[in-house]
Amino acid sequence: MNLPAPAAPAPLLLELRPRPSMRGLRGLMWLHAVPAAGIPLLVIDGIPALVLAAGIAASWLYCRRHAAFGFGATAITGLRLYADGSWQIADARGWSAARLMSGSVLFGVWPMLCFVLNDGRRRCRVLVGDELETGALRRLRAQLLQLRVHGRQVES
Repeated sequence: MNLPAPAAPAPLLLELRPRPSMRGLRGLMWLHAVPAAGIPLLVIDGIPALVLAAGIAASWLYCRRHAAFGFGATAITGLRLYADGSWQIADARGWSAARLMSGSVLFGVWPMLCFVLNDGRRRCRVLVGDELETGALRRLRAQLLQLRVHGRQVES
């Protein structure tokens, strides 16, 4: 019995290893520090002010080491883009095949790449600019643009 030969994998176009984003962490810090500093200036006082301060503190504790900025076990630590438009992403568990979601923001100031793994789990990574060298981020944007032009940009 002859088995068909496995299909040759598509050539690798791009492999990136983004670091955790300190710039994203600083931005989140200011996003929380400014409202917290404004609490004494509000007309409210007493329990409502304490509830507001506790909400800001809880938000900071949740967001400060978020996987979208490269922190934690579920953070994307590697990206591979192949010539056929397929992706692989790495996290603490290793490399997994993934599809780029249609909700990804590809060409903004801070690109946000959202993926769905084959088992249905989702991973997102925000690229603020300090995770990759300038040339690597430029190559990623160029490859994303080329995939969009050829109609292989994203899957839903």
